Amino acid sequence: MVWIYAVDEAALPEGSVAPVYPSGVNVVLARADGRVYAVSGACAHMACPLSLGSMKGHTLTCACHDWRFRKAKQFFADRGIPIEYIDNDLADEATQARIARELDAAGADGFPFVKIGNQIVEGYRPDRYAELLGMTEGAR
Repeated sequence: MVWIYAVDEAALPEGSVAPVYPSGVNVVLARADGRVYAVSGACAHMACPLSLGSMKGHTLTCACHDWRFRKAKQFFADRGIPIEYIDNDLADEATQARIARELDAAGADGFPFVKIGNQIVEGYRPDRYAELLGMTEGAR
């Protein structure tokens, strides 16, 4: 593994984001709870620069169209719950059409979302995930 310098740690205070370009790659760094996270510098929705977004807790919100990014997959991974992850932008047309129908039927209007059974949960809502999975308070 090769490590590439991206930014001085002091330049990334808690709750902030910073655009960096290690080896010319557009990346946004964000600090939450003392940890640094890296995501693509372009929003998955319409490629707006996420460096213009805002952080609240662990959620990075795109300034262009209010898309929110958070590590929902981590909730399931930490609990050993297998999930199927579909990147809508990379999915084939039939899968995109199916996702659009499911969102429309649920009255949901955007990403990210998690589907548990026939229920769609928009955004990062771990308490709702746990409720739908029938998890006890201690397992949440």
